Amino acid sequence: MFSRLKLSTIALSGVLITGCFDGGSKGVIKHEIENPTIDHGQDHDHTVESKGRLVLLNKDKSEAHVFDLDQRKILESFTLSTSSVALQTSAGGRYALLSDRQNDVVSFIDGGLWQENHDNHQHSYEQAPAFSDFELHGFAPTHITYSDENTIVFNDGNAATGANASIQIIDDTSIANRRIKATLNFEINMHGVAKLQQNTLFATVRRGDDESTSNAKVLPDQIGVYELHEDHFHFDSVLDITCPDLHGAAQNHEAVAFACRDGVVITHSHNGHFESDKITNIEAIANLRIGTLFGHHGSNTFLGTASDRVTGEVNILTIAPEESEMALLDWQPVSNAQPISYSFNVDGTQFLILDNQGYLTVVDAHQHDGHAHWTFKQRIDVSKADISTLSEGQRFGLVVSKRENTAYVTDSAASTILVVNITTGEIEDTIALTFTPSSMTWLGIPEGDQH
Repeated sequence: MFSRLKLSTIALSGVLITGCFDGGSKGVIKHEIENPTIDHGQDHDHTVESKGRLVLLNKDKSEAHVFDLDQRKILESFTLSTSSVALQTSAGGRYALLSDRQNDVVSFIDGGLWQENHDNHQHSYEQAPAFSDFELHGFAPTHITYSDENTIVFNDGNAATGANASIQIIDDTSIANRRIKATLNFEINMHGVAKLQQNTLFATVRRGDDESTSNAKVLPDQIGVYELHEDHFHFDSVLDITCPDLHGAAQNHEAVAFACRDGVVITHSHNGHFESDKITNIEAIANLRIGTLFGHHGSNTFLGTASDRVTGEVNILTIAPEESEMALLDWQPVSNAQPISYSFNVDGTQFLILDNQGYLTVVDAHQHDGHAHWTFKQRIDVSKADISTLSEGQRFGLVVSKRENTAYVTDSAASTILVVNITTGEIEDTIALTFTPSSMTWLGIPEGDQH
């Protein structure tokens, strides 16, 4: 349980960083907020009603800004030591992860909104954002995925230096306590990925180049099964199905999917053991491979993308494990449109596609004879600029709230954030920024955490 003293200590730790920053990978507070800590430490049930906060990276400076969606203002800004970071949200929604592959570190911004179980009720907290002094150190952190409340960081390693790949498992509580929940170390480097189902970890396996069926030998071609034992994993087995050029994974409420050059491997637990099958690529993508997968606990269907590196065309596919079927998704794009960002909505019943022509397309899942069919619902114009005038580096960005059916779209040419009601397709608000955003992520208390 977080007491008033603990909350104050966390807020203060962000202030102390200002005085001890030594040019390493941590950020520093640029300016402060009056009355930074809002203490909801009473012993009665308390729910923070908040739309959440956005963390935005500045395209022109090494800065991160935390924008409060209720107050419609920037609460805090942090100076970063580098601009070469990838931005994501922790599985629990409290932290922004800044992964720096070049400098082998993942840093954290505490968004200041979270919820905990207190005996028989939920207790919410709200405080000022702060830059955490906790960091993850691993060689080339790349694929960061989620499994329920856990965030999984896959460190690729480095062939040139002999650094091997590794996995680090964290959640919002462990980040707050500055510790790693569990780790797994490999004996080779690889561009891999992992997913966790309860206490079972499915992680990529790279074999020697003479054995591997992958064309790109740094990509794994097998999937290993590991069991969690306190803070580490024990090897169990390797699935008896190969997955050449494996890249990308996703999971829903019962299955884990891995993208291969020749199809998608689906694995799930059944009667105490694991069953695996491969849905082979359809003819439309016979010479391509699915490189990215999307899953949601509210959807039985996985979605994936397969890109043609010659033409630049991107194919979007639906993968239905129960029917062992794969199909092209007809998302009805406008002329010359290519997808640049994707996301399920908050409950997994809709899928959003943002394209380079400034349109946000929504497709819906409809049940028919017990099966989900994904069809075009609407196209929303989210661009206020002439697309032909966009300069290099100007683009659109998409992030979806985990609390309500809302999407946030950045327009770097106009330096704005559009607030889109996914249900109605209406743009409910336009937020003007004083800087050009390069990327963003949503922080807050997810819908499922409100009881």
